[in-house]
Amino acid sequence: TGFAHLFEHLMFEGSAHHDKGYFPPLQGAGASLNGSTNADRTNYWEVVPSSALELVLWMESDRMGFLLPALTDTKFGNQRDVVLNERRQNYENRPYGLAPMAMVAALFPPDHPYHWTTIGEIADLRAAGLDEVRQFFSTYYHPGNASLALAGDIDPAEALELARKYFEDLPAGPSVLPVKPQSPVLLGETRLVLEDRVELPRLYISWLTTAMFAEGDADLDLAADILANGKTSRLYKRLVFDERIATDVSAAQNSREIAGFMQLAATAAPGHTLPEIERVIVEEISKLAAEGPTADEIDRAKLQAEAQFVFR
Repeated sequence: TGFAHLFEHLMFEGSAHHDKGYFPPLQGAGASLNGSTNADRTNYWEVVPSSALELVLWMESDRMGFLLPALTDTKFGNQRDVVLNERRQNYENRPYGLAPMAMVAALFPPDHPYHWTTIGEIADLRAAGLDEVRQFFSTYYHPGNASLALAGDIDPAEALELARKYFEDLPAGPSVLPVKPQSPVLLGETRLVLEDRVELPRLYISWLTTAMFAEGDADLDLAADILANGKTSRLYKRLVFDERIATDVSAAQNSREIAGFMQLAATAAPGHTLPEIERVIVEEISKLAAEGPTADEIDRAKLQAEAQFVFR
């Protein structure tokens, strides 16, 4: 576990023909850049002036085709330490930080790829050797398992020609079979209690749902907004504004390629309990299921979804 996210870090450290890190030359050209890893993919992005397009393509192609000659034990060890520290900051040492790990472990069985968070388990990260890591890179990080997107103030034909110039000679790499685990099944309700040094208790409720772009995925995005996102949402109005038994509430349909899950979270206000919050949540979900949303709620949720898409 954690290899893909570890590689996200390693691939910023430099490659055979530019072994000095990826941020300085691109930021010098006016770029903003970063990467991210989720349960389905790793991506890298750069936003640059159009005059720097060729620089970006050269550096990305060198990272894809010539990373391993520049990968040393020192770089590997440094970035492993960075990832372990990131895990401590975002999970072990953060209030409520262990809840996401416990939730996905309860939703998905141990042989399912979504059973773990992308940060990885400490024992796996510490046990990883450089040879294993090189094999992992050779298996997944090549043109045959990648997508390249160019968008913005560019001439499409010229941009495609540049992409060919820098990527066409790279070996495609071995075929990567799609991951097709069995669909997760929950046979009943599971309740977890995590104790930590936090000032206020928080309730998380999660349900297994449909995969990304499958039937119901978009509906659940809108349902999450109607229920708990924004000050006009049903649960915010009732829990936080009217009854004042919670300090916050949120919900999201976590759309993933092979399965999804809906999650709702609410933090109890001082002097109030999680059973109080749960009772209101169950009531409002049951009401939405029985009566459906109003036309105004649907319009507002759709506008919110469009606005968020544009801002991203």
